[in-house]
Amino acid sequence: MIDDVSKQTDRSAETTRREALRTLGAGALLAMLGVTGAGMAAGAQDATPAPGDELEGGYAVIRIRQVKPEYSAEELARTVREGFLPVVRDVPGFVAYFVIANEESRTWISIGIFADKAGSDESTTRAIEFGQLGTHDWVEPDPIIVDGVVGAAALSL
Repeated sequence: MIDDVSKQTDRSAETTRREALRTLGAGALLAMLGVTGAGMAAGAQDATPAPGDELEGGYAVIRIRQVKPEYSAEELARTVREGFLPVVRDVPGFVAYFVIANEESRTWISIGIFADKAGSDESTTRAIEFGQLGTHDWVEPDPIIVDGVVGAAALSL
């Protein structure tokens, strides 16, 4: 029974990755997996942490949505910037939140980074509540969601 559940989970992850590849292309998927650390081995850290190391061990959630033709990905990003960012910043354990909007492909991606899974889950709850105020009509249902521990990070500040 446990093996069946494990196999089923593996297949759903493969389908999600295939959908992401089809939607975004291989480069975007690799970048996305790099943010979550999926499939990456941990390496030794330097004695003095480099910028971005503080993100490692945090928890990331990535939501990939397809914007409906009658709406603008950039307008959705603006609406999130003005309305949702103040809400997500109040989530306990909030670290960072990014939105990537591609008008040409009508793809909209959000990346949230939190201290732990509880913060990530709370951000998802708040995102659903925010969407129910009107923006859920702007996107196709059933987003691709990828979440997990940040295994590698680099920032240049």
